[in-house]
Amino acid sequence: MNVNAFVRDRELASRIAKLGTESDIALFNYRDGERHLNVVSPIRYPDKLSSLLFSLNMSDVAILDISEMNREIGEIIIALNSLGMRDGGIILRNYLLPEQIKPFIGDTALKDYEILEDDHERVRDFLFSMVKETDDINEPVRVVIDHYFPVKGVGLVALGMVESGVVERHQKLRMYPSDKIAHVKSIQVHDVDVNSAGKGSRVGLALKNVKEDDLERGMVLATHEVDTFEDECDFEVEVNRFFGRELGEGDVIHIFAGLQMVPARIVAGSTIAGKKSVLTVLPEKRFADYGGMKKLLAHIDSSMPRIIGAFSGVRA
Repeated sequence: MNVNAFVRDRELASRIAKLGTESDIALFNYRDGERHLNVVSPIRYPDKLSSLLFSLNMSDVAILDISEMNREIGEIIIALNSLGMRDGGIILRNYLLPEQIKPFIGDTALKDYEILEDDHERVRDFLFSMVKETDDINEPVRVVIDHYFPVKGVGLVALGMVESGVVERHQKLRMYPSDKIAHVKSIQVHDVDVNSAGKGSRVGLALKNVKEDDLERGMVLATHEVDTFEDECDFEVEVNRFFGRELGEGDVIHIFAGLQMVPARIVAGSTIAGKKSVLTVLPEKRFADYGGMKKLLAHIDSSMPRIIGAFSGVRA
């Protein structure tokens, strides 16, 4: 049983689980027998939008604490709604009442979020109650890397989430969007050696035939082919209605595809708030895409909200 959860409040996250890896995001881990909980907190947000979007992309469930309705909370709501994250809970602080936030979430993916007590044990129980068991044995293996580093006596270790399938020891995985092949020497889940790990597991993979320079955050390790794009491509974008700036030819935006962050230039088309737009963009570098990947476009130099909207229908 695996649960991957976004928790905005780092202090709450630290009470729910034990701190593990920390960079621009903080990852906390909790294990109770066969129940595994991975909590991600965006510690560099709001300064870095990527900290928020990476945290959300690593999560299936969200816990949002609200002390007041401000631009930061508004941007998080837009991100959750754009990514279609419909499972989660809200903790109200500073004497806020549910009816005070309803106008801001009533027509979004958050409309059915449960109002939770500010109690870490009850929040943890709530997160475990959100588990959705899936039969993933026959799915293609996809592991998305979020951190990597050399370990003395072990070699190069990549940390990441198993997005689908079952990753196995001694497996060969292609590293998308590159053409390199990695060999899985060993696997750990919550610091315990295992022979395999299924969907939803946060894993540490000791890799052979790979150099540190070959890796980067967002890479997809897969057994089956994953689409990649590096030339001009078309996106169908659901522009959020609060993105007031019209962008068009020549403007630089950022593609957030899974844990990939790729600068791109708009070649044709323009954004219209609240409308579906088709943009032709030229990415700065190759990126990977597969069905079910969470994808957003953002203009990180705008004032909040910086999120343009979710995109789909990538065509070269």
